[in-house]
Amino acid sequence: MRFVLLLGVLTLVPFVGGCASAPYSKGESASAGLSAVANTLEQADKSLAACTAALADLPAGQGDLKQRYDLFVAAVDRLASDAKRVRGEADAMKAESESYFKWWEQQIATISNEDLKNASAQRRQAIRKDFAEVDASFQDLRTKFTPYMNDLRDLQTALGTSLTPAMVTSVQPTIARATKSGVEARSALNKLMAKYRALGLSMSAN
Repeated sequence: MRFVLLLGVLTLVPFVGGCASAPYSKGESASAGLSAVANTLEQADKSLAACTAALADLPAGQGDLKQRYDLFVAAVDRLASDAKRVRGEADAMKAESESYFKWWEQQIATISNEDLKNASAQRRQAIRKDFAEVDASFQDLRTKFTPYMNDLRDLQTALGTSLTPAMVTSVQPTIARATKSGVEARSALNKLMAKYRALGLSMSAN
């Protein structure tokens, strides 16, 4: 997947420009944007959990196989939609953060007191490092999510061509592999979500 789901968020909560009433509002906007991404990841986590449950129900669930398959397909589609939204939001956040850091650097250049200049520069460097760590965690999530989603889509297609108990049995190895990769992807997703929340809090005045 090109898991790397925020364009809408940053349209509402821009980092730079606009009619900010005070310079610190730019940092507050950044904080709000980060928290919004974390919320989107939280929704994706719920969809991933639902997808894992639907996957487990394919061979072992109760009721009609067609109904179980339809629930599985719906869960996969919801997860794909959430993943797309996360990618867009994360890409936009990364792009807009560069504008924010550029603006911050420009503000530092206007400070004449060397102690204050250094303090602001060090804080900027620390926050930029935190953003880099978030991006690294995002790439880790993408690496783990891609094979998971690929297996889900392949299962959807294979079972859709021959939805029988015998076919479900024959794809059990892929179901087992997807189940394992889903656990890994969910773990990476939750780590990323925690980093977004922590960084958002660290940039808030509250």
